[in-house]
Amino acid sequence: MKMWEGVCTFLINNEVKIIDYESGDCSTMDIMKRRTRIKFNFPLVESSDTVILRDDVIIRLCKNEDDVKCDFIEFFLLGENDLYSKKMFTTWDNFRSYITCIYLYGNTLILGMDVGCVYIYHVSCWKNLDIRNYSHKLIIGKHPIICMAVKESPNERRYYVCSNFTIHEITGYLPNIY
Repeated sequence: MKMWEGVCTFLINNEVKIIDYESGDCSTMDIMKRRTRIKFNFPLVESSDTVILRDDVIIRLCKNEDDVKCDFIEFFLLGENDLYSKKMFTTWDNFRSYITCIYLYGNTLILGMDVGCVYIYHVSCWKNLDIRNYSHKLIIGKHPIICMAVKESPNERRYYVCSNFTIHEITGYLPNIY
């Protein structure tokens, strides 16, 4: 589930449903509407991770346990009238590592890796997003990035990532655009 600008988006198995909150009052679940059914390239399993980033962007990390273990990242861009578009990338081909966490703040997408690297993207248009074209790469350490957060004040934003050992502030790159 993800709440974004008055729209609550649910992913139930492979079906996307929404509740559109037109006012500040809480609505009941009976006004939930079916938005679309999405087709994943790999079946949903416990080892996969699905993240709803906005009311129109869903990211899924999936594992292929067949002959060669390979992780994939799928981007689903939800459109109008039951339509969506899909992009898929292999994380090993692009990063030579695997994604351990995803974070989106405003239009800044951050991917944390199992080798301690962080890739930062300024996403101006989701349809043009290519994970090969990152805005900035930071090497935090040698341990997997396990979570991320942002602390915002009226004057600045500070990005933090966490490994098994400590919390790191991301310095040297502070995106200014929301």
